[in-house]
Amino acid sequence: MLGDKLRELRKKNHVTQAKLANYLNLDASSVAKYESGKVTPSPDVLLKIAQYFDVSVDYLLGKDSDSNRSQEDAELEKFQFALFGTHEEITDEIMEDVKAYARFKLEQWKKQGKI
Repeated sequence: MLGDKLRELRKKNHVTQAKLANYLNLDASSVAKYESGKVTPSPDVLLKIAQYFDVSVDYLLGKDSDSNRSQEDAELEKFQFALFGTHEEITDEIMEDVKAYARFKLEQWKKQGKI
């Protein structure tokens, strides 16, 4: 699925394997292996591919049929990946815990004069 989507996006945008590989700091054989399904890209490479073609990671993985994504979705995806190192669904409960901890740390830093 990923390989097919990647090949489709590459051809639709007239991008060679070598050009994409250069952007990803890889060799063209790595892109060929992704397209053939022999190798799965790491989460950071997957994110870079999604950003390059301006699609969601979910679209690349076949979880979303809509290749268009809003700017807000893209920002949330980057934030989630930065926080959790994954693109898997994060529950509302976990996000509330993260927000509560962030508020706690902000108050703590204010008291310490760090901000």
